[in-house]
Amino acid sequence: MRCRRLRRTSWLLALLAAAPAFASESVDDPAQLVRMSIEELAGLQVVSVTRRPESNLEAPGAVHVVTSEDIRRTGSLTIPDALRLAPGLQASRIDADEWALAIRGFASRLSRSVLVVMDGRSVWSPLFAGTFWDAQDTVLEDIAQVEVSRGPGGAVYGANALNGVISITTKSARDTHGGLLLLGGGTEDAQGNLRWGGVLGKDLHYRVFGKYAERDGTKATTPAGYDDRWDMALGGFRLDWSRKDRDTFTLLGDAYDGSSNQPAAVASFTPPYSRPVVGDAAFRGRSVLGRWQRTLTRGAVTAQAYFDHTTRNEAYYGEGRDTVDLDVQHHFEWGGRNDFVWGATYRRSAGDFQGQPTLRIDPAQRTDDIGGLFVNDELRLAGDRVRVTFGTKFEWNDYSGWNAQPSGRLAYLLKGHTFWASATRALRTSSRVERDILVYTSLSPTQPLFARTSGSSDFEPESVVALEAGYKLHLSRLILTASAFRNRYYDLAFNEVGPLAPELGPDGPRAIVPVRITNGPGGSADGFEAKALVSATKAWRLQASYSFLELGLDGEPGKAFKSNSPRHQFWVASYLTPVEPLDVDLVFRAVGAIAGHNVPSFTDLDARVAWRARPSLELAVAGSNLLSPSHAEFGGGFAVERSGRLQATLRF
Repeated sequence: MRCRRLRRTSWLLALLAAAPAFASESVDDPAQLVRMSIEELAGLQVVSVTRRPESNLEAPGAVHVVTSEDIRRTGSLTIPDALRLAPGLQASRIDADEWALAIRGFASRLSRSVLVVMDGRSVWSPLFAGTFWDAQDTVLEDIAQVEVSRGPGGAVYGANALNGVISITTKSARDTHGGLLLLGGGTEDAQGNLRWGGVLGKDLHYRVFGKYAERDGTKATTPAGYDDRWDMALGGFRLDWSRKDRDTFTLLGDAYDGSSNQPAAVASFTPPYSRPVVGDAAFRGRSVLGRWQRTLTRGAVTAQAYFDHTTRNEAYYGEGRDTVDLDVQHHFEWGGRNDFVWGATYRRSAGDFQGQPTLRIDPAQRTDDIGGLFVNDELRLAGDRVRVTFGTKFEWNDYSGWNAQPSGRLAYLLKGHTFWASATRALRTSSRVERDILVYTSLSPTQPLFARTSGSSDFEPESVVALEAGYKLHLSRLILTASAFRNRYYDLAFNEVGPLAPELGPDGPRAIVPVRITNGPGGSADGFEAKALVSATKAWRLQASYSFLELGLDGEPGKAFKSNSPRHQFWVASYLTPVEPLDVDLVFRAVGAIAGHNVPSFTDLDARVAWRARPSLELAVAGSNLLSPSHAEFGGGFAVERSGRLQATLRF
């Protein structure tokens, strides 16, 4: 492990040595990053609701923007940490490298109901129909904003945007000239970031970066618990080139190499029938994305393509995957009242699974295809005060053929006020697990007794129909947003358990309890979300959010449904600059109990004090989970511990 750390540290130092000697003046100036005004926050542009740029406060949907200022002043170390500031979003840390992240319920390690996009590249995996959060990282200082669109996004993004979309956008290379060096560490983590940017020729801007991060394991709350650590190294580049203010070209790529150490109980057909396995889980990835955009008189054309290669080897399985994705979009205005977006998408993802006798996916190799067409038209009436939007995505996949995911949205705008409502439908595509898995789980360490879980070839996509309404207010010192929703789910994944039966295998007879993954009952999610942002003074800003969520399954009226998500979530953040070179920032959270994992409610407090010793240097001290020595946030037998850290950020 030490040798691996030395190699990665050497790689970062080599990247520093390779930085060009002709340093240009940095435009990533910390003086420009201290505070955003209320007007700037109100005017932030989003695209995740209708796939066209529009003001966050005028978009006809529940969308929240986590800004680069939020990420810096809360001391976020990972993307899930930063996402905690979005209303209606649950980011429960499981252990060192795993989070249960969800929008409006149905939380799981893989965020199966949420589509995650990084600079236009989907990081959703067809293996388990979700996102591996331990493999998602970047230099957080280079993130421009994170859009969290709550509610189904199938009409514009297609499959797997069941409950929402998280869209992470990094800064253009033209905005990150010069160098950045960040070094930080403390009781639970250590990391180093290095980035260099500049310009080649007249209009070609570039950025190269490297990062290494390591986090200690969480505290075990059961005798069998063991969580050692998580480490991650990554590097990449970005190029941005514009031609005559008409054409814009972007090319970006990255590579990562990570590992974590966790235990697993693996079934065996020979005694002992359950064997603990402890070893490194290794995950690697390489990706490259190209995007071209041409600005038209009344719109734009965008074409994008990317290639993504990932490998994942855990203690009991492995998978390699290659994905190619194409996306073409045309946005234009016509008739004086219509704002129209249409386009086509195609995605091919080929995976190769390596299992063992008690864990198989058959066939081991499979290529999944998803393709479709989308249209979205906004009609503006009454002097642009009334906006009616209709759209749908017609999409085809290997498992269920053609599907339609329509949406209708209505917005009414007055000065500083937006009232909106929507009705949408979305799907979550079937995964390899739900179709093709065969896994044995030992029910006794001394007897050949197993649960045998198998997929269903006729498994249908889960779907949701959502009704939403909301209100947005912008005053001189206040931004207020509120939304309410009613979601109805159909064909949810369900484990159908059969009677005990004998099975004869090569190693002799065994008893099995057959479990079949199939479509089961429907369900519902009802809730309310509100957020307020107040600029108390020029030096002090407050944010607060409250979310309520009620989940239920059909056929459970007489039973206590145990959810994986809390009913109540509340947080308040304070950003204070008492004197210009000093920041004092606090984030308080109160999270309700998670009945499905017997996790009690908890409160915690994060604090950060930062001093800009000079314009190019910031020194910070931060503490997390300060109200208790440790607390559990999700199931799995681990607790998050109190921690402290120091960080220095140098721009040159």
